[in-house]
Amino acid sequence: MRKKMMCVVICLSVIALIVGCSGNQNNKSTQTAQPSASSTDQPTGTASPSESIDENINMDSNLPIVKEPVTMSMVTVRNSNAGPADQMWFFKWMKEKGNIDFKVTQIEAAAWPERKNILFASGDLPDIFFHSSFSASDIIRYGQVGKQFIPLNDLIDKYAPNIKKAFEENPRLKAAVTSPDGNIYSLPSYFKYPQLTWNRVFIHTDWLNKLGLKEPETLDDLYAVLKAFKEKDPNGNGKADEIPLGGSWGHGFEERMIVTAALGFNQPGFMGMAVKDGKVVLPEADPLYGEYLKYMNKLYSEGLMDKDIFTQTEVQARAKSSQNIVGLTADGAPEVIAPDHWKEYTALKPLTSKWNQTPLWPRGQETEIGKLMITPKAKHPEVAISFADRFFKDDFALEFYIGPEKGSEDELGYNGWFVNEQNNIDYDYPNGIKSAWDYRNLLSPFNSNQLGVVYKVELFNEVHQANIQQSETSRWWEGSMKEKVAPYVVPNYPDVYFSDDQIKRINELYTPLSDYAATMEAKFITGQVALTEDNLNNYFTQMKKLGADEYVQIHQSGYDDYMKNL
Repeated sequence: MRKKMMCVVICLSVIALIVGCSGNQNNKSTQTAQPSASSTDQPTGTASPSESIDENINMDSNLPIVKEPVTMSMVTVRNSNAGPADQMWFFKWMKEKGNIDFKVTQIEAAAWPERKNILFASGDLPDIFFHSSFSASDIIRYGQVGKQFIPLNDLIDKYAPNIKKAFEENPRLKAAVTSPDGNIYSLPSYFKYPQLTWNRVFIHTDWLNKLGLKEPETLDDLYAVLKAFKEKDPNGNGKADEIPLGGSWGHGFEERMIVTAALGFNQPGFMGMAVKDGKVVLPEADPLYGEYLKYMNKLYSEGLMDKDIFTQTEVQARAKSSQNIVGLTADGAPEVIAPDHWKEYTALKPLTSKWNQTPLWPRGQETEIGKLMITPKAKHPEVAISFADRFFKDDFALEFYIGPEKGSEDELGYNGWFVNEQNNIDYDYPNGIKSAWDYRNLLSPFNSNQLGVVYKVELFNEVHQANIQQSETSRWWEGSMKEKVAPYVVPNYPDVYFSDDQIKRINELYTPLSDYAATMEAKFITGQVALTEDNLNNYFTQMKKLGADEYVQIHQSGYDDYMKNL
């Protein structure tokens, strides 16, 4: 997990996140989507009359992207379940309907780091990189410093009205892709509907009801609830087998966040940076961190926390939850932790404490940079940016992701989507395909979140004026998240750009800081080291000696530059 956080904090790449898939529900009523408008009759916007626009660019409708055919080369990273590019609907559609013939080089994800280095060292670059993997430091190195990505600012102004609109509506989106020299070298993916957060904690509300307890609102309330879970046999089996607080600190979900957020830190996870009143802090080096350690030590020493939480895997943690013995845990969704009794869990709302009276919850990253870059080899950069601009328009972003509608002129011999009897999006899967995720990866070259608008059910309903439903399980937990958590979600420390020297120094500082903080966290919580004032003072003194102040200052500098871009 520390390695994952190193990637977030140091390499500044966005954590790949697990997205819940909508399954079928039991509701048999059907809602047929209204037919979508033709791909060729929806304007994307026009440029200012004073600007000189390449006459081959179609600025009046979605398709074609260019009036006369253009060939472009592309490098993209291939998902493990992706099909070959020459068999993908996406590239056939772009050639026949968009007038862009992409010559695609797919690189397997495992080989990408080495191949990437070879490509840039040799200068053998494509016209565009599309859905490859580039961190903020990569973009600085190859764009701002190496000039192997071109600045996109002027191209966006002239040929990308949808990108401009997205930047105007969401300044954080533009700030995320603006490098220290003021140029934009890459385009992002982003959540248009960011009402949810990747950081999710669920509490056993059936246990609360059986014991006549209210949902906790403060850290003191939480302690009382966990104590009752341990002592009053809420699962009713006559055994003292309840684990009040479960989970695994070795995977991406964070039980720690319950307490750190209550103390006022919008920290996404271990060694993640937080922002308080415009100042960047590293919670593990902040004096208030001592209160976190004391609280967790209290839970551990009284048996209110799973004794295996430091060492067990997520699979082991979920196995315990499935036995109806865990009262509170962090994970992706209740059906993951409790397949047979998922409806007994709902989201835990953010807590407060005597140190912080304002409920807050870290959002998780809402943008992912490095989705499309144009190189100096591109003979038609205006075509590349116009292609990218379509991903920032709702109807095109939707079609890019879920593919063509069944029976439409865009289907081109592939199996398009339809609305099934359960009011969900469905496909007639070819042999060997069993899920929408696998099939979509055969249709399109997207890995993780696509360039531009990221798909959510709300996007489909808005475009098609429909009422497509998620699965019953997804509606259950997302509904509780919207009610209890969404009003208190705050942005995390953002993706920021650092110089090569700053990145080098961050790398030098991070490992000793994180190793020491992780070791002492476990020792303090488990009682191997007593939580005396002298021991805490020694801990904070050692963090300073290891460079915590300098580490924070580097991140403060990056944050200040980011805020200027807002």
